[in-house]
Amino acid sequence: MGVIKYKNKTYGGGNGGSGSDAIECTQVEYDALEAEGKLKADTFYLIKDGVADGDIVSNVDLLWTNPDPTSTFPIQTLPINHEEYSFLFVVCKVVHDWEMYSTCIVKTGILSRLQVVNANIIVRPIDLRDRTKITFQEGVEYSSYNANPVTDSTYCIPVEIYGLKDIGSTSSVIGGNTNLGDADISDIGDGTVTGAISEIHTKYSEVEYLTLSASLLTGGVNIAKRNGICTVSYHGDCNAAPVGDLGVLFTLPEGFRPAIKLSTMCMPNCEIQVTFNQNGNVEAYNYTNAFTGVFPNRFTITYPVED
Repeated sequence: MGVIKYKNKTYGGGNGGSGSDAIECTQVEYDALEAEGKLKADTFYLIKDGVADGDIVSNVDLLWTNPDPTSTFPIQTLPINHEEYSFLFVVCKVVHDWEMYSTCIVKTGILSRLQVVNANIIVRPIDLRDRTKITFQEGVEYSSYNANPVTDSTYCIPVEIYGLKDIGSTSSVIGGNTNLGDADISDIGDGTVTGAISEIHTKYSEVEYLTLSASLLTGGVNIAKRNGICTVSYHGDCNAAPVGDLGVLFTLPEGFRPAIKLSTMCMPNCEIQVTFNQNGNVEAYNYTNAFTGVFPNRFTITYPVED
């Protein structure tokens, strides 16, 4: 991202305008000229690596949205550049014509795979070794009742892809500037730009933990949140569960609620669907046979939290 400075006033984008000289430079070069009093009058300075006053640099960027998520998704390569991201956060549909979603976080620069769960395990291999593109293979379903995996382009459809940056690199970009626009930062850290950045970095590096009790479940649900990404995990048992709607298991507090509605299936039975709603209610539905007594019930899901 570049910015333009004219007599110390910052503009986001644009050009020098008629009758004014324009000089292209880096932020370091601009700061040196300013310190030496050598900035020219009536001259625009295009700072190639600068950040405009008041701009927000996010460490999570939406890189791609599926224009037709209800269609099949055959083998293909998309020109999605992910050179500046450490991880990709991918929202997937379990099957192209189902309104059931899951999420995956994959490291960039390697061969990896997306994975979702319905009654079985479904994966879609992806190649992230070339940081200028992403290559998707077919979806593959693995089941306990079929020894041969089933390959199908309707499985594990990517819907949205987000790039996750290293929060440290984001801080260093912001820290290169001498002000944060007109915002009052006196109550953040020690009130300086450096102190504010340090405070924000510490805040986003911390992990918040939470344990919630839930109806039907015999143990607590463990929750961890860091940098706007939340993981909910339960590794215990479930009490007797009839067929159909099982109601609300528990309610997520504000700050831990998903940005979109998501669902996952419980292991090892793969018959109970757990749905995470944006209002915080986590609901369950038993699609097959009634369970009596206590039986194993495991689920884990990761998602971006609501703003």
